[in-house]
Amino acid sequence: MVANFQSKIFIPLPRAKCYRVRSAVLERLCGSLEDYYALLGPYLAELRKVNPRSTFSIVCDREFTGAPPIFKRLYIGFESLKRGFLDGCRPVIGLDGCFLKIFLDGQLLSAIGTDGNNQMFPIAWAVVEGENFNSWRWFLGTLCDDLEIGEGYGWTFISDQQKGLEYALRERVSFAEHRNCARHLYAN
Repeated sequence: MVANFQSKIFIPLPRAKCYRVRSAVLERLCGSLEDYYALLGPYLAELRKVNPRSTFSIVCDREFTGAPPIFKRLYIGFESLKRGFLDGCRPVIGLDGCFLKIFLDGQLLSAIGTDGNNQMFPIAWAVVEGENFNSWRWFLGTLCDDLEIGEGYGWTFISDQQKGLEYALRERVSFAEHRNCARHLYAN
């Protein structure tokens, strides 16, 4: 982008300046992060209105009293997905996390079941600040409360070897089976 622009106007431009200008233009066109985060509250209120028995949870922090809230975590578990999983799937849950490829970083944690046709069945997902013990513990706690799993009798969780997940599973569902994904074991 920078080289293309420089060849057209014959003026050398520092790369950092180009990125700052691009960022300012995008903020004018699309709005700022604060504008988008301010929409999370009304978005969740609308979701609750349309899906009253579903589970939506948002966690925000404040740096000091009177400061605006800072987004930390968001959990979404629709009632229809929960009912479909509990009524038609085996008590096996796959847990995984992936990086969000945006400038804000963060991770997407997901819980997936397997339906009668051996197809993936989404259960719930969360956006968290990072993949660590605390975020997995929060996600598992909300998920287990949502599905009424209790201490895990008769349940199996499958995952790769994610940071903090094994400890969070032991703490939250100590009687559930925990297995590692065979594909990840083979790859490692």
